[in-house]
Amino acid sequence: MPADDSFQLHMQKLPVKDSSVLETLYGLGNGHMGIRASNPLQGSQSNQDGQPGMFVNGFFDLSEITYGENYPGFPQNAQAIAELPDPRYLIFEIDGERSDEVAFDVKSVDKNLDMKTGRLLEIFEVISPSNKTIRLTMQSFVSHDQPNLFVVTYSVSATNFDGAVTIIKQHRYTNRQIDNSNDVRADQQTGQLERTFIDNQTTAMLLTTRKSQLSLLIAFQP
Repeated sequence: MPADDSFQLHMQKLPVKDSSVLETLYGLGNGHMGIRASNPLQGSQSNQDGQPGMFVNGFFDLSEITYGENYPGFPQNAQAIAELPDPRYLIFEIDGERSDEVAFDVKSVDKNLDMKTGRLLEIFEVISPSNKTIRLTMQSFVSHDQPNLFVVTYSVSATNFDGAVTIIKQHRYTNRQIDNSNDVRADQQTGQLERTFIDNQTTAMLLTTRKSQLSLLIAFQP
């Protein structure tokens, strides 16, 4: 039975296709957590335009607010929600070149969000530095029955070459910071997250905020 088109958010029908707009419009959430629909190869690389990450409701850190003169009733701390590692993230390796070490060109070919089922379908064109092109198809959803569950599947096909493509799924990075350039408290950044790996395969890690001392366990299961 075909999907009801009135519940489909098609990228091709949008008047604006800027990457920062798309990763916001197609972000998934369930009230407990939210994941931005960003470039899945970006990770913590600063040479990309996107701002990937996962956010959990109520998981925040504190930063001290300083005043020229203190007055009764003024807040002493600001709260900023912690930006957690992107669960969509993966690494490609082609001809010995890894996407987390050298820049791969990633273009959004299509995105569609079924707002009845909550399923997000995305198609990316990924070009290696040696001009080898692969098509990456992703399907993902955030569960409402199990609020702490995010599911994503990947499908990869080479379009202009025959050869091996290595896919690495790991989350060794953290300590992403929210862009506070428009915030008057921009010079008072929140502290970085403390990270503890639960096993040697980096499939589970405990993240703790430095000042608010909140902890969160993130686990990945292939």
